Amino acid sequence: MIIRASIRELAEAFEADPDPLDLLPELAQARALYVDYVNRSAVDPNLWDPGVAAKLLAEVGKTVKRIEDVRSQNAISQADFYRVLMEMGRVVDGVITDQDQRERIHEGWLGIRVT
Repeated sequence: MIIRASIRELAEAFEADPDPLDLLPELAQARALYVDYVNRSAVDPNLWDPGVAAKLLAEVGKTVKRIEDVRSQNAISQADFYRVLMEMGRVVDGVITDQDQRERIHEGWLGIRVT
């Protein structure tokens, strides 16, 4: 049980988040911290520490990697998409006897953009 009210309220808000795997806010914060550090160091060069800068930048990279890992877990690769598309074409070829219809379906599927 969390005793400190402010931390408990934050935890409850996080629990209520409809998309808890969305790390974009954390990425924005990590980037903001890095840029703020660089900007403050430009004003006061005594603040500059390459080790601190490297750690902040590494956190940005780690967060980006985590986001990409989460996104890729349920994503279909482009190669798999095209394989499925080709299998669908084989099904159409086996069911639809009219050559013009088959060609229009194939052309339509090949025109689907994968972005």
